[in-house]
Amino acid sequence: MMNADKTPPYIKIDVANQQFSNGNVVSSEPEIHALISDENGIDLLSRKIDILVSFDGGDFESADSENYSFGWSPSSNDVTVNYAPGKLDSGSYEIKAMAYDFNGNIGIRSIQFDVKNDFKLEEKSLMNYPN
Repeated sequence: MMNADKTPPYIKIDVANQQFSNGNVVSSEPEIHALISDENGIDLLSRKIDILVSFDGGDFESADSENYSFGWSPSSNDVTVNYAPGKLDSGSYEIKAMAYDFNGNIGIRSIQFDVKNDFKLEEKSLMNYPN
């Protein structure tokens, strides 16, 4: 269904079961959800949807395809992606989703978050009570 469309697919990424803003601290076992949509449809036949992961500013590596699943309906131009990376080490992460529409336009969206397995109270963060 090729046409003159030059608009890439829209991608929305969030972290399940919590209010999420880019850069937040998340669970050490997060569930990442993406909604990918394009009025001409997402190409799942000749191109794959890629999930890439960067840890502490390192290079992006492809996520293990066993850790994510897709959902779609023939009557919709939306694709959902659920990514469960398993237990993550403490540090900073960036997750990037990439998808193509049927015209070859690529959509890319990423989120950043931190995982902290140990929480420490800093002495300077303590306040007097009942101040």
